[in-house]
Amino acid sequence: MAHASGSITIREAEKRDSEKLAEFVVRLKQVNEELDPMYMVREDLEEVAREYIEKSFDNPDVVMLVAEAGDEVVGMVRAKIVDRLFYEPRLEGLVTDIYVHPLYRRRGVAKQLLDALEKRLAEKGITLLAAEHPPNNRIAEKFFAKEGFKPLLMRVYRKIG
Repeated sequence: MAHASGSITIREAEKRDSEKLAEFVVRLKQVNEELDPMYMVREDLEEVAREYIEKSFDNPDVVMLVAEAGDEVVGMVRAKIVDRLFYEPRLEGLVTDIYVHPLYRRRGVAKQLLDALEKRLAEKGITLLAAEHPPNNRIAEKFFAKEGFKPLLMRVYRKIG
């Protein structure tokens, strides 16, 4: 159980963090479902989240960082490097998941994760950072706007049939 004391350390995620990272991904996807029924989670969400994290460790185009308070993981960010085939800069870092335990929110942990991610991506030559989140997630929208993000791509959906 998390407790909100001590300083935060940001480091590369390690395989020993897999269980906690999968738990955070599950929580994040469940929040998405609460915000919009188009994000109805799968019945096997926990298993899929574990596989997603495990595969991320083996993918050289994925960067995952964790926030630690003492020896406890209290937050994470995952990004993948995406080829923007027709545009310059060709490569972007795309934040696919960012989550901070509720007891550590509004303390700058997400910003620390994002700043560290930006540094890691810059070391790989990436000069553009993007993020994706459901349009009804006003908390994410405000956070990313505060961090200087602006809309670049609109993806729209409709159900078939």
